[in-house]
Amino acid sequence: MEDYATWQLTTRGGDIREERAEQADELLLEICRCPNLPDARSGQGPCAAIALAQKGASDAEYQVPEPWSGHLSAPILFVSSNPSLSIWSDPAIPAEDYPTSGAVDEELVSFFQGRFEGEQPPVRDGIRHRLKEQPPTYAKRATKFWASARARTRELLGRDGTPGVDYALTEVVHCKSQGEEGVRDARETCVARYLGRILSTSEARVLVVFGAHAARAIKAHLRLEGGDSVYLPTEDRPYAVLVLPHPNARGVSKRVAEDAVKKLRPLLHPNREDLAAFGLFSEAFAEPDFVAGQWGGGQESPQWESRQTAQRGMGKEGQGLGTNRGR
Repeated sequence: MEDYATWQLTTRGGDIREERAEQADELLLEICRCPNLPDARSGQGPCAAIALAQKGASDAEYQVPEPWSGHLSAPILFVSSNPSLSIWSDPAIPAEDYPTSGAVDEELVSFFQGRFEGEQPPVRDGIRHRLKEQPPTYAKRATKFWASARARTRELLGRDGTPGVDYALTEVVHCKSQGEEGVRDARETCVARYLGRILSTSEARVLVVFGAHAARAIKAHLRLEGGDSVYLPTEDRPYAVLVLPHPNARGVSKRVAEDAVKKLRPLLHPNREDLAAFGLFSEAFAEPDFVAGQWGGGQESPQWESRQTAQRGMGKEGQGLGTNRGR
């Protein structure tokens, strides 16, 4: 049985997928060019503190809000508080190679959706960002959010995942800052404007929430009650929610508990019974030609192409990723 990522990309209706892709592009660009930014950068409104975290940045230097990284067709979507801001103002510290306000639409879509793809991707191995240097080099230290997402994906899938394809990453507040500066003030506004639209555009089967800021936002938005760490899908919410500590939290386990894995892995490696349980199974899936041509994920499938594109940008460490699929 092929894993859920392959099933998603090779069996959903083409028209539906194309429409979702167009919606994703439009939403991505709206977030990057958030209409709240002009007022916020002038010190007005609830987003002022976080928008002014890039102190003294000109339009040519201002790093755009980060919509998400990877493809929203991924079966796992990680959600954290807000993206970290690299120290662009110190010339002694190489800055992240990241889009600024002057980037054109095509550059923004390509950067964020293809953030882990290509021979010199914006993020190598799923964990280290490219620096604004020539020739391109990469940060020596991993970004904790990305490293934790990669590790948690491995625990959920039971194999290494391909970043951007098996999992994507987003935040509840999209402007960048250090140490979550301004997140508390901006959270309600940003969540109301964008979170629901990201979740409705995403095809994730498991939403993994990192940290207190993101957990409060997600639980309030989805009306999740209690202090559970796992919320299984419902008729109104076709994905599970897993709440975990922030990657920077100390003194607590960051791993996905074994009982949570047992509950969530069937959603990511569906068989007939698993799909039927959530209203996803169709008898058409059982046809031999369909199984061989679609579930098989052969070399002409979009999923195979996406994996190969991503793996080409992951260097020697990524050559084996995504090859041990399914059960």
